[in-house]
Amino acid sequence: MNKHFKTKGIVIRRVNLNEADQIITLLTPELGKLDCFAKGARRLKNKFCGRMELFYEIDVTGFKGKTLHYLDEVNVITYHPFLASDFQDHGTLFYMAEISTKLIHDEQCVEGAYPLLVDSLRSLSCHAHPEVVLHTYLIKLLTLSGFMPAWNRCLESEQKLDLECPLYFRCTEGGVANQPCMEDNIALTPSIVKWVNFIQLSPLSDILKVTTSPHERQQVKKLLDVILGNILNYPLKSEVFLERI
Repeated sequence: MNKHFKTKGIVIRRVNLNEADQIITLLTPELGKLDCFAKGARRLKNKFCGRMELFYEIDVTGFKGKTLHYLDEVNVITYHPFLASDFQDHGTLFYMAEISTKLIHDEQCVEGAYPLLVDSLRSLSCHAHPEVVLHTYLIKLLTLSGFMPAWNRCLESEQKLDLECPLYFRCTEGGVANQPCMEDNIALTPSIVKWVNFIQLSPLSDILKVTTSPHERQQVKKLLDVILGNILNYPLKSEVFLERI
C-alpha cells in the first residue's frame, strides 16, 4: 500500500483511546481490513464526529504510519436506519462485525467479503430474517476466507458428493465426506448438505426467497458453532448476547 490512501469502507469496530481519539476498523473492498486512527473523533466539533458510526459506509483519505492508518478526511456514503429496539437485528450486526475482525487479518483482502457485508446490511435494513442473513454471512465468509471447503465435493475422494450414500460432517475440516472418520464426524441429512451448498453458491437475494424451518436453522447453527469453535477456540461476545435475546 502507498503511504497515502483513498478508499471506501464499512465501520466494523470502534475503540475509544481516551477522551478525544478513536481507532476504527474498516472493511474495505481493495485494501482489506484497516485499523485507522481518528484524532479528536469523540469531540463534538471535530470533523469526524458523527461520520464514523458502526456499519456506516464511508469514503476516507489518509496515510499509513508504522502500525496504524491515520485518517485525514471522512465522508458518509450510506447508513442503514436500524431500529434501536430491534435487539435481534443489532445482535446479528455485532456478530457479523466481530467475526469479520476475527477471521480477516489486518490488510488482508478477502475477495467478495466487502460486497457480502454490503448485501447483508442492506437485507437486514429491509427486515430480512436475521438468522438466515447471519448464517449466510458466516458460511460465505468462511468459504471466501478458506476456512470452509465446498459442500458439493467429498473431502476424502475429492469427487462430487453422492447424496444417496451416508454423509458425514468432518468437524476439524469444516467439510463433508461420504466416508466416516474414526475421530470426528457428525451424520448429516442430504437436505442440510444441499442447503449449506446452496448458501455457498447463491446470491443472498435468492437465499432469502427460500423458506427454512426452525429445525433446519438450528442444525446449521450447530455446524457453524463447531467450525467457529475450532478456529477461534473461544465464544464471541456478540454470540453470548444473541443467545440471551
